[in-house]
This record gives sequence, C-alpha cells and structure tokens, in this order.
Amino acid sequence: MRILILGDVVGRPGRSAIRDLVPGLIKTERIDLAIANAENSAGGMGVDIKSAEELLSAGAASSGRPTIPPAPRARGGSSGAASPA
Repeated sequence: MRILILGDVVGRPGRSAIRDLVPGLIKTERIDLAIANAENSAGGMGVDIKSAEELLSAGAASSGRPTIPPAPRARGGSSGAASPA
C-alpha cells in the first residue's frame, strides 16, 4: 500500500496546491491513500465544509487534527510538570 501524507494545508494557497498537484501524484505514483492535515485549510480558522469538500474532491482524505500523534515527551522532575522555558 502506498500512502501520501500531506502536512499542514493552510488557506487558499494550500488548497490550490492540493487541487493542482495531488490528483496527478495519485495517478503517477499509484497512491492508494492520501491524507491531508486540514486543520488550517479555512485560512487558519479550522476546517469548514467548503475546504473539506475541496480537499476530498482532489482525492485527499482530510483530518481536522494531525493524524499521526507526536512522540511522547520525557517528563522532567518528580512532579511531571513541564519546566519553564
């Protein structure tokens, strides 16, 4: 299985890039699943129906949250609280 994972899609320029590039990539690279992080696809205001539909029509499944969780951080000190920066 070939999976394409796309980082943060931000606003109209990000949606345009997805619309213009992803369908070709899906075809030429024989992608089975394309996933886009769409949490900023509505111009940094989250994801709305229009932006989600635009990404889906380009062949990219969209998520309002990152689909791969970050690695756990090591806890500092005995309390487990983060130390001030």
